[in-house]
Amino acid sequence: MKETIPNKAERNSSIEMLKLFGIALIVVSHVIQTLGSKGNGYISFYGFGVDLTEATTNVQYLILSMLRYCGEFGNTIFFVCSAWFFLDNDRVDKKKIFMMLMDIWTISVLILVPVLIAEHGQTYRSLVLMALLPTTFENNWYPSCYLILYALHPLLNQIIQKNSRKTLLRLNAAAVVMYFVIAFATCLTRYMFLEGTTFFASRLVIWVVLYFLIGYMKKYADSFMLDKRRYGTLILVGFLGYFGLIWLMNRIGLRSEVFRNSLQIWRECYNPFLILLVLGLFHFARSREYTIGWVNYLSKLSLFIYIIHENRLLRSLYRPAIWNAIYLKFGYDHILGWTFLLSAGVFAFGLVFSILYYEVIRKATTGFYTGIYNRLSGTWARIENRLLRIGSD
Repeated sequence: MKETIPNKAERNSSIEMLKLFGIALIVVSHVIQTLGSKGNGYISFYGFGVDLTEATTNVQYLILSMLRYCGEFGNTIFFVCSAWFFLDNDRVDKKKIFMMLMDIWTISVLILVPVLIAEHGQTYRSLVLMALLPTTFENNWYPSCYLILYALHPLLNQIIQKNSRKTLLRLNAAAVVMYFVIAFATCLTRYMFLEGTTFFASRLVIWVVLYFLIGYMKKYADSFMLDKRRYGTLILVGFLGYFGLIWLMNRIGLRSEVFRNSLQIWRECYNPFLILLVLGLFHFARSREYTIGWVNYLSKLSLFIYIIHENRLLRSLYRPAIWNAIYLKFGYDHILGWTFLLSAGVFAFGLVFSILYYEVIRKATTGFYTGIYNRLSGTWARIENRLLRIGSD
């Protein structure tokens, strides 16, 4: 394998490899999510499901419960990689947002059409509506939240750039304590008798907090974090804490009825050990600079793989059917092996579809969507000018 040192215009394949690792984690987690579901309202068979919230002596089930957490692991990898580069660019490319929305919509419709044919038009109307309006109904939540953060990032960059180090340190300290420490510490109490979130947390709020933390590190601790002992410590502590907590809750759940169904409670809050683990892995990747063409190409397809494999129609109708077929024909004696095999199949399907979409359909539709964008942007420019004149005449 030939490796070259990247120049500034090339992507570091070490970071791109980390993103590919992230999408693989997400696929595995989503496959396990289907296995652990108790029904979605669109299928009539639920016997294939496994309760992954319950403490168990079955080693395979415990590993599956741990791997279920890897979706958040992969999502955080993607976000940290994106945020690091957002900090270097104060511009919002409106065309990029529009084209990404069109990618999401086109892929959703391309999946909807054959599903309607296969189901003889009998697909649930709610699923059809969600497929026609995938961003509105969060067919895939990550791209929607990503685009909102992308639109906001120049304002966040201004806060980071225009405030002193002490102010940013205080801001980060307060936010990290509120959303990563206190919120995490209250997971157990929320599991037992409370509802709701701590400090009005949402995915977007958590991302903004993490963005400020990454911004502080990049501005004031860039070289500091490239020391292998430091990022190595973050990886070790993060890994042991993140997955060790699941093991610990399993041990407690086997002895206490109160915590018998608590294996997934740490997914209800943003785990600080996850932050340490991902930051450690990211700085490890940054410390190794090289370029491998095929890695960068596949990484470029990662968003499409995400959108395709977790399409609501596929995950609601067909992935449960595959698990059900495995359960009825083979049983679950080797459930861990079936999980990895099915995950590999789902990943391969998403990859092949992504390549076809990127190389054929996207190239064929780019000119058409660009024309729509130009017309919409021209219309909006005229509306904006009129709004700006209000009160100034």
